[in-house]
Amino acid sequence: MTEDVLGVVAGKLPEGISTIADPHVTLVYFGGVEPTTNDFSSQEALKAGFTEDDAGVDRLGGLHEALLAMDGESVDVYLDKIIVAPTLVCALVSFDEDSFIPAAHEKHHVTLGVFRFH
Repeated sequence: MTEDVLGVVAGKLPEGISTIADPHVTLVYFGGVEPTTNDFSSQEALKAGFTEDDAGVDRLGGLHEALLAMDGESVDVYLDKIIVAPTLVCALVSFDEDSFIPAAHEKHHVTLGVFRFH
């Protein structure tokens, strides 16, 4: 899907916007690194959009476990809209309504390009 979308937008990006090397849907933000354990801190929970108390840390851990259980599964992703802003190009996406996709937020997007400072 992302290769098709990148092919469509590649020649139409605003000046200064570079395409992302590995576009993907971010279901939860783990601070830019792949977690190696399920032992999260309150700061990591806060960065992921949860509360920094024990409940938020537990939600982040549960989400991580659910995503690990889905590793290798295929899901249908639907392109809903492409948004072009001065510093960002992204695609709003959704999933089949019958699919349960564990995520920190209800709205999902794929970053396709970002402004590169020179």
